[in-house]
Amino acid sequence: MQLSKYPEKIANLQKQLLEARLRHESLKELQMSYEAGIKTAIANDPSLKNETQRKAKETELKADQSSDYCDVTKQVKTEKIVVLQLEINLQLYRDRFSVSKLEKREQIAQLEIMAA
Repeated sequence: MQLSKYPEKIANLQKQLLEARLRHESLKELQMSYEAGIKTAIANDPSLKNETQRKAKETELKADQSSDYCDVTKQVKTEKIVVLQLEINLQLYRDRFSVSKLEKREQIAQLEIMAA
């Protein structure tokens, strides 16, 4: 990649990373909202007599594969992976940019030595 293309590529990756982080945070907030709903339902259920029963019911509701909570939890995990991959790619392009700049400096230094 040409040296002049790196800043634009890095900026695009930073924008993608920001968008992914915002999506991830939004999904986490939705997940917490569902968790609060589950805890409220459990707290208002008079048939649950003790902490063990309440914990079991909470686990049951969270594990329900057809629930919105389960779907959102999967989306949170998926989006977290996207964020991590973008962070890796961003660092990779930053490192490549640094190496390219160093290589150009080395070329300039060699030309100056040859000219002297």
